[in-house]
Amino acid sequence: MEICQFSRLLKFKVQASARKIMCTIFWDAEGVLLIDFLPHKVTATGFYYTDLIHKLHVAIKEKCR
Repeated sequence: MEICQFSRLLKFKVQASARKIMCTIFWDAEGVLLIDFLPHKVTATGFYYTDLIHKLHVAIKEKCR
């Protein structure tokens, strides 16, 4: 019974998160190839994913040199 009474006395501060971000990471057996952060308040569209795949392609070419 004491645990239930104690939990009623606790008050938690509620605050909105600062902001949300999306991080995309590509890796292979040797390590990380590309880390990309989607900017705040930007929608992930087909154009964004196309650009991301192009960045990955360039990163893979750089690694093979």
